[in-house]
Amino acid sequence: MSAQVFDVEMQVTVRVTIKDPLVIRRPVENIDNWQGDLYPLFTQDDVLEHLAYNAVVNGRENARLMDGWADLPEDAVKMEVYSADFLTAVGSTV
Repeated sequence: MSAQVFDVEMQVTVRVTIKDPLVIRRPVENIDNWQGDLYPLFTQDDVLEHLAYNAVVNGRENARLMDGWADLPEDAVKMEVYSADFLTAVGSTV
């Protein structure tokens, strides 16, 4: 029996709600001097993309569950995947 393989391209929207400004400032300003070693987060956009990526790919909607972010207050940041548009699905039989 042959397997069917599909590549699915999609566009996803993630809403990132930040209640504590240190979520952005710590990695960008390298406060505590560890973020620069763990993640290449140099701008606010870098931090937001990192958080959104983890919400989509790793299913993390609470940043405290991510490596290096466990010491954040419970409600410091929330990521919600709320829109996904399937653009294409291309299949083949293997």
